[in-house]
Amino acid sequence: MSLKSVSLRKADRADWPAIKSLLLANQLPLDGAQAHLSTFVVAESGTEVVGVAGAEVYTRSC
Repeated sequence: MSLKSVSLRKADRADWPAIKSLLLANQLPLDGAQAHLSTFVVAESGTEVVGVAGAEVYTRSC
């Protein structure tokens, strides 16, 4: 796979199984991830999700 074949896009509900699989495979926590998919992007090669990134948003009240 070359970098040219990978694109980024906002994650949506349909991506959750792939996101969950990637997080678990890399021993990352699932806590709150599904509820905050709006802060995630996925890396896609063809129709396959090959990567994921998420941001944890904090406010002063946290």
